[in-house]
Parts: sequence; structure tokens; C-alpha cells
Amino acid sequence: MAELEQALSSTLSSPASTSEPPICGTHGCENPCKPKVAHPFTPGRAAFGVYRRVCALHYEQAPIVVEAPSEAERQRAAQARHIARREERRRRFAQELGHAGLEKLELKCRFGNFERTAANGKAYTAAFEFARGLEREVGGRGVFLIGAPGIGKTHLAASTLKVLKARGKNVAFYKVTDMLGYLRSCFRDASTITEEEAIEELGSIDVLFLDDFGVERTTDYAIDALYRVIDRRYRRELPIFATSNLSFAELKDKLDVRIPSRLASMCRVISYKEEDRRLRRS
Repeated sequence: MAELEQALSSTLSSPASTSEPPICGTHGCENPCKPKVAHPFTPGRAAFGVYRRVCALHYEQAPIVVEAPSEAERQRAAQARHIARREERRRRFAQELGHAGLEKLELKCRFGNFERTAANGKAYTAAFEFARGLEREVGGRGVFLIGAPGIGKTHLAASTLKVLKARGKNVAFYKVTDMLGYLRSCFRDASTITEEEAIEELGSIDVLFLDDFGVERTTDYAIDALYRVIDRRYRRELPIFATSNLSFAELKDKLDVRIPSRLASMCRVISYKEEDRRLRRS
């Protein structure tokens, strides 16, 4: 009995060196041993047990000694699982935002890191209220931010999109020039979607974000495509969140007057002046 107890109590705190294989812990046995563990995926020490020093001959006779983890070990394991799940959720959400149209720089935009000033206070409030209150507004108005480059209009648009996406809304973010390029690509032989299908897609999603409105080249096709997308959303009472460096008077001169007319009806228009932040930081 004493020999058996001695054999069962012998343990290894770490895997054996390959240069000097350990000897079986069974009394009187000098055969090379192999570890027997309670959990095979944790090196060095079993998750809820210890290594047994036994040879192949005595392997089946050596029971695994189970050790219950301490409370501190349980808490560390639970915290590690929580952190892993949180990071996976963040990774998947960032991937979804990328599919919605946000690039790496825009993924960093949040309401929390927007630099609020007296000049942009109304724009911040309009974007924030739109992001939080869309479900309460059936056919609710969108937002149109107008101002010089570098004053945070795209930052607010991207922040709004992230909130709406987290709430399960179907959203898409486009630079207007990129949206027109997407529609033109439908005419290529390799395209798997027609222009009408693409316009229907843009006219059906919950919220369409159009950034840098008015910088596109004024061509007959650009005006026609923009009108078809905006008019379809206008008739369906689906909101648009747009930004532009041009005033409505300038948009009327550049585009078909029907486009800014519909946008003025669809959106809460906020125009503000502020110093270009990008130039200020340079």
C-alpha cells in the first residue's frame, strides 16, 4: 500500500526534458515515463489536474488527481474569456463598418472624441439626435451639414453611422464621387448587377450617407444618377445624411435645382463656419 501511495503522489511540475527522459514513478520501475494529464491542452500543468509520472506499462493504473482551481484562478479565467469575447465583437463590428463603407481613418471617429466648439454645437446636436432618435421618427428627416473642409462634418457622419449600425440599421457610406463610380461600373461586362438594381439598393437601405456632396464633376450622367437616387428616397421617406463644402445656392447653380430642393425638404440643414482643423494641426 505504501508503494502504491508513493507512486500516486509523485508528480511533475513541467514536461520532461527530451535529453533526459524521466523515469516511471512506480516503485521499482525504471522504464521511461510519459505524462498523464487531466487536460491535454495546457502545457506544463493540467488545467484541473497534475502530470503523473508513469510509464506505458503502468499508464492505465495511474488515476488522474484532480485539483479544483482557486477562486483567483476562476476569476482570471473568466476575465480572459470576457476580454476575448469583447475583442471578437469589436473585430466583427469593425468588419461590418468596413462593408458599410467606412475606411480606417473614419473607423476612429466617435461622438466621444469629436472636438466640440460653440461653432459646431448645432451640427453635433443634430447628428447625435438623429443617431439616437431615428426609430421614434417614422419618415424622419435626415441631416445635411454644410461648411468648409476640415471642420468635422465627415467625423460626425461616421460617428452617426456607427451608432445606427450598432442599433441594427442597414446603412451605407459613400463619397458622392465613389457612389457615381459604383453606378458607372454597372455598365461593365463583368458587372453582376445592373444600374437599376444598384439604384434600387441605394434607394431602399435605412440610411444613406453621402459625403462631400457637390465635388463631383457636373455631367449629365452624374446629375441624372444623383436625382434618381435622391428622388427614390424622397418618395419613400427614407432619410439621407449628407455633407457638403458648398452652400445650397452654389448647389443650385451646379446641379439640377430639383436635387437641392429635395434635400432641403428631406434634411435638417446645418451650416456653420469654423477654422480648418487639419491646417490648424499642421
